[in-house]
Amino acid sequence: MNTTPEVTNHASKRYTDAYLVARTIIKVGGAVKIVGVVLAIVVIIAGIVLQANGRADGVALGGFVLGFVIGIPISILGILLSAQGQVLQANLDSAVHTSPFLDDNQKAKTMSLQ
Repeated sequence: MNTTPEVTNHASKRYTDAYLVARTIIKVGGAVKIVGVVLAIVVIIAGIVLQANGRADGVALGGFVLGFVIGIPISILGILLSAQGQVLQANLDSAVHTSPFLDDNQKAKTMSLQ
């Protein structure tokens, strides 16, 4: 198929922008996973410290439970976000690979393979 440089540039820019969105979703998911784990650790440590200082009885166990109740769902959300970004990236790979508007070199460059 013969395409004009304008069409090729427009298609390449559209795909490049979509890949940027996919990579951003993956990075946000990774950050959310880290926040979940750090938050859980902070709550658990706070419970242990309060228990060790004698401020309250049973706070360490409560800290463990609360840490897991808070941290696990947030980490799962991060995993789901990252997975959604990976799915988008896989769909984009398929779209770019089958695009009639790009030649093989442009496809590789758009998919960040070059």
